[in-house]
Amino acid sequence: MSTEKLPTRRLGKTDIYPTELSMGGAHLGGAQSGWGVVGDDEQGAVTLESAYSLGLRHIDTSPFYGRSETRVGIAFKRNEFPGLTISTKVGTHPERSYSYTDEDLRWSL
Repeated sequence: MSTEKLPTRRLGKTDIYPTELSMGGAHLGGAQSGWGVVGDDEQGAVTLESAYSLGLRHIDTSPFYGRSETRVGIAFKRNEFPGLTISTKVGTHPERSYSYTDEDLRWSL
């Protein structure tokens, strides 16, 4: 476990201070690239748990990233992550792609 704290930055005018470094959820969800891919749900949850233990306090995800949100949920079912912030996207769910109506935004969230 890291003993050094990653720098944080205030998010707009809020009282939210995510780490300046975040973890992208595309690989967490199974996206293939030259940087590797997280293979299954358990490995995805462990990846988030490990990143958090090293001081990371922000993750970016999306329904478009395969099982990324599911794997974040698995990690949340078995751990608390004080100070972790999550950003996600709307309009990227395969069932309601590019739909930005009030109803679809609420459904996506």
